[in-house]
Amino acid sequence: MNKTFKKILIALGVSFAFMLGYALIQIMVSLAFTLVYSMTAVGADLSDISGATLTEKVMNFTMQKVLENTGVILLISGAISIAAMLLIILLLKKHNKWDMAKILAVPYKAPAAIFTGLLCFATGVAFNVGFVNLMSLIPIPESWIEANNESVGAVLSGNIWVAIIATSVIAPVAEELIFRGVFYNMLKDALPLRRRLAALISGFTVSVFFGIYHGNILQGLYTFLFSILLVIIYERTGSIWGPVLVHAGFNSSWILELFAARIFEEKNAAVNGAIFIGVALVLLGGLFLLTKYCKQNAADGNYNDGSRSDNYYFN
Repeated sequence: MNKTFKKILIALGVSFAFMLGYALIQIMVSLAFTLVYSMTAVGADLSDISGATLTEKVMNFTMQKVLENTGVILLISGAISIAAMLLIILLLKKHNKWDMAKILAVPYKAPAAIFTGLLCFATGVAFNVGFVNLMSLIPIPESWIEANNESVGAVLSGNIWVAIIATSVIAPVAEELIFRGVFYNMLKDALPLRRRLAALISGFTVSVFFGIYHGNILQGLYTFLFSILLVIIYERTGSIWGPVLVHAGFNSSWILELFAARIFEEKNAAVNGAIFIGVALVLLGGLFLLTKYCKQNAADGNYNDGSRSDNYYFN
């Protein structure tokens, strides 16, 4: 078998294994919750639960409780997945199979790292708010909107703090480790092409699968576009923490609606959309300038108290 083809197959196989593992852990945790609530339903008062028979009432009660705890399920399954992925990454490094641990490094001094992180998070928030406003102006099929709202609403229906941790911390870390950390890096390294072309093909491929992974058409479309941005941020910052923080900001923007619902009013959608997309582009420009400055410092040997960095992936 051709060596290059073998490397590509390995990259795809490992990436799909990480994705499948993440999905299976979510399913297993969901099944555990289903079992617990099914057992709880046996001795519970089901008079307010719909259903013609006891079996139907138990099933409806269990489904209701599982849906109410979707955020908890995602939090637990995500935390387990992150721990498992980090363990695998460290084992691969220990046995000299693949040193992916380098993507976890922060290639900046502390002040630049903090400022870069804030820019990344703010960029994610601004892009999502702008996108949500502009998307409301597009005639989207009602079935697409309902599927998207059902998916997002299930996570946000429970405890607000659980929802914040699940969507703004756990999900960004887990998904970025899988898609930008493992999938993108392995595929890019496997392609026998010039670095920029390999990055373009890998970024597009990862974004397609990132969209598919989210399970519905509308979410798939905008997460595909969002993934392109995350790949750019990853290449620009040289660390997985760049896209993690942009992703966290993007997922956290719903919190704004709790305190400033006016920015989501349909009558102001065009104005708000343009303003927030403009802000996002300004923040993105500032991020590019900052990373360029840090890259120049690293090239001059002024990185991390005078040492040079081997973790810069700038193009």
